[in-house]
Amino acid sequence: MQAAVTALLQSGRVVAGREVALLERTLCAQVGRGSAVAVDSGTSALMLALRLLGRDRDAATMRVGIPAFACASLLVAVRSAGMVPCTLDCDPETLGLTAEATEQPLDAVVVVHPFGMVEPLVAADWHCPIIEDIAQSAGGAWRDRPLGSWGEIAIASFHATKPWGGAYGGALLLDDDAHAVALRRMIDPDGEIVADGYVGHHQLSDLHALLARMRIAQSNDLMARRAERQAELAGWLRQAGAAVCAGVAGNHFRLLARVEGLSSQTLVQRFRDYGVAAARPIKQPLSRLTGAHCPGAESAFAQWVSLPLLADCGEGERERLRAAIARVVAG
Repeated sequence: MQAAVTALLQSGRVVAGREVALLERTLCAQVGRGSAVAVDSGTSALMLALRLLGRDRDAATMRVGIPAFACASLLVAVRSAGMVPCTLDCDPETLGLTAEATEQPLDAVVVVHPFGMVEPLVAADWHCPIIEDIAQSAGGAWRDRPLGSWGEIAIASFHATKPWGGAYGGALLLDDDAHAVALRRMIDPDGEIVADGYVGHHQLSDLHALLARMRIAQSNDLMARRAERQAELAGWLRQAGAAVCAGVAGNHFRLLARVEGLSSQTLVQRFRDYGVAAARPIKQPLSRLTGAHCPGAESAFAQWVSLPLLADCGEGERERLRAAIARVVAG
């Protein structure tokens, strides 16, 4: 990787060019899509997807469904597009959306595969366009189909904390060539044709594209090693008396656990006292920011903690983690 980055820097060209094109072809092959448009972040990708779907509509009247138990970037993107966010509740046991979510009157829905788990409702009939968010589950599959191949549009993130993370960036994955052309106009204000409506600087650099492409090349190996860590860690947690989230695995990226009688805040602090980088999966339910009532998301927030799944974990580190789990759960 270092040699490739050095060669690119020495070439004197790091703006959008050959590496971006190679990344986009790689993405199409990974998820079986006809087109990919690389952009500067996953949040930008979602905002652009929403603006694309709302080009011929009054954005201010468009209701966009987003999971309540998810990162704030979703809410930021919907509001940036000038649309109305509608937070959807989750099942506190699996963290997947409740079946009632599909009954809401929506103009678009962002279906997120959370924390490396599959959201089965990506295959449901939402009666509106689906934007499939694979930021946290990229590389996974479900029903013999790659994640990213389900919605009208899929979005990916290349942030360093994501499965395909190189450093920074994102992408839109789709099959409509006309939509891909429109997106390219939307991300380049210096292009020959200025897009109708929104246009902004959202191009990805060749440097970031190279880092993302190299990370994708490593992703299958990293996913397999994280799966081994997940099985091992889940076994230790269950043996100690903790519960592990029973969601459908798509890509073992993070592991969520809880302990009966302990709040997530207390559990996080106990793990950190033993040197384990535990955290709450989200900062807060997005329903708190929209004023919606989502009791499932509140219950999940009060219970679940996220534990890191490190692809490279030595014997000594694993033993320390196993001992920490036993002590944390025992109190």
